[in-house]
Amino acid sequence: MTCGPRSGKAAPPSPDVPAEIRAALDAGDVESVENAFMEHLDQAPADLDYFIGALRGLAKKWTSLAGTLLDLFLETQAGDDRAGDRQYIAQSCLRFWPECAVARSLLVQHLRSCYPHSANFEALLDHCKVADAADPLAALGIFEGWLRYDEGTVVFMPGRGVGRVCDVNLQLEKIRVRFEGEKGKPMSFRIDEAVRLLESLPEGHFLYEKHVRPESLAALAENEPGELFRRLFASMDRALTATEIKELLSGIVPPTKWSAWWSKSRQEPRLVAGTGSRPAFSWKESAQAADEQVAEQFRAAGPREKLDMVRKYAGRSEELSTTMADELGATARDALGRRPGLALEIALAVESRLAGRGTEFASSVDLIGRTDAGSLISDIQDRALRRKAITLVREHRNDWRDVYRAHVREETDAQCLAYMYEALRDDNPADLESLAKLVLTTPSTAPAFYVWLCRELTRREELRRHVGFELVQSVLGALSDPALKEFHPALRKLFDPAGSVHVALGRLTLDQARDFLARLDRGPGLESFRREEIRRDLHSTYPGLTETSRDEAFYATPGAVQAKRDEFERIVKKDLPKNAREIKKAKEFGDLSENFEYHAARARQELLSSQAKTLEDQLGRVREIDARAVDTSAANVGTRVTLEPAPDGGETIAITILGPWDSDPSRNIISHLAPAAADLLGARVGDTLTYRDEQFRVTRIDVWTAG
Repeated sequence: MTCGPRSGKAAPPSPDVPAEIRAALDAGDVESVENAFMEHLDQAPADLDYFIGALRGLAKKWTSLAGTLLDLFLETQAGDDRAGDRQYIAQSCLRFWPECAVARSLLVQHLRSCYPHSANFEALLDHCKVADAADPLAALGIFEGWLRYDEGTVVFMPGRGVGRVCDVNLQLEKIRVRFEGEKGKPMSFRIDEAVRLLESLPEGHFLYEKHVRPESLAALAENEPGELFRRLFASMDRALTATEIKELLSGIVPPTKWSAWWSKSRQEPRLVAGTGSRPAFSWKESAQAADEQVAEQFRAAGPREKLDMVRKYAGRSEELSTTMADELGATARDALGRRPGLALEIALAVESRLAGRGTEFASSVDLIGRTDAGSLISDIQDRALRRKAITLVREHRNDWRDVYRAHVREETDAQCLAYMYEALRDDNPADLESLAKLVLTTPSTAPAFYVWLCRELTRREELRRHVGFELVQSVLGALSDPALKEFHPALRKLFDPAGSVHVALGRLTLDQARDFLARLDRGPGLESFRREEIRRDLHSTYPGLTETSRDEAFYATPGAVQAKRDEFERIVKKDLPKNAREIKKAKEFGDLSENFEYHAARARQELLSSQAKTLEDQLGRVREIDARAVDTSAANVGTRVTLEPAPDGGETIAITILGPWDSDPSRNIISHLAPAAADLLGARVGDTLTYRDEQFRVTRIDVWTAG
């Protein structure tokens, strides 16, 4: 029983019968038994095992005397401070003397005092047949199990939260619980399920108070957050994560105020955060004890964990700050030779967060002055400290421009990139323009800086000149580069409204728009929904944009034709049937006016049907390019035309003329329907022509080759 024997522990096996009692019992000397019992009662009344052993021996032969002596003994155990002893004795007696009415009655009265507000005490007592049970301890255990979940009891269930028992059905041996925030019928539990799944909350438990008197806890949250934490941790009796604390305080701290409240309240000196990415918080009864625990954790932590703890606990107390600074100083001295970047990060942390204590190992300015400062900065993981290091480079090094130009290729933090960009711009705009142009044309040389530049193109006046077709081609190429995979999500967002690529798509020539549209379906980096949105926007922006008229035939390579056939087959045989099943399934959810899944599936069905219809029409008009039949006497579909600049000294280029499904301007493959192709078609070797506003002479015409 939870309110049972001393210290809440189950009674141990019954003690042995004392030797003098056993001897008197064997001799049938009742008087000697009684005298020995009373004499020991006078001399050692707290020797409970002696008296239990004596009663064990008496109960078998002289039950009446055992009852008399038990009554006398219990009189000596009167008083609230001896309640645990009385329970221990009663439980022990019932183990070897189940007929003992005194012990049975004593335990019933004890349970009555433990559950003074029980609504069904007598009914439950009768239901469990405590008075008649052959095994009274088992019956009392069942009885207490019912009392723990009596009507009105506040309970907690993981995953459900706090609730209250609203009904007890003894005939069905079930209880019903209504949980907070849940409408409809209460939840039913068999009593054995309740014992296994529900925690009965005593008055004073944090969750009990939250359910019954939430306003008092809300007042503590407002005025005494430390006391609120003390009660919370005392009841939960374990460390708690920030997420668990937030959940437990829901309804106490309003959601709109949580961030500000937690940011302030977590500074409570007795609240100690553990280490790691999801630290658990624990509670100490004094700020000094909390500091000692933090110091102990700090000494055992690795270098990175130490730096994280400095960020959390800097300024907590003078003594703790000194301890952390000394420990970090020792770590930094060890790291100077092997990991100078870590030593620099420690120096910055101590200087900025621990008021410079213990920095005799080296200053950040000294370390910034090293020839390998760039690699040291790259090793700093704390972004705020890395920004500080970058600032110090400019303040203390004459070659800061070279350091910045090199480090900007490695940096990933947007604020660090912005600071270095602006410093270089203010110092030498032309030099920065060259760097920006190089990065925009070769994204892999500085991936994070490339993404940052793309985001800033429409926000900074000096960068807006780069918002054009070259940007569109560059981003499409970056989306096809597996080495830049981690940056692809950010690059895709550039196609969204207000993104730099979205703006650039509105500034294209009709020829550029047509070339881009031809590449759009082949680009692996964009999702289908983005491609469709872009296609609609392009046709809206460029009304004359058409790849073909509805009746005009066009050409494509066999590989491109097969790819489109495969796409058509997939849409018709897989995507459309699958989506139709999704529509049917979503329709079963009911209430179509607010059924998001249904409307999303319908919209996708329309999109797939439109794609299938377009492909079917195009496949009916496409003509495959037969390399064996290509006429190379002039520039025709399927030829590769080599052009040399008419004024000598320029760069020779080779243009391949194929169909709209094969077009790839970045590789000088153009569609025979594109305006640029009109300047080439029909030209012969030796002809001079204008291509993209430049003069060229045709020097070769070959059959196109795949790959």
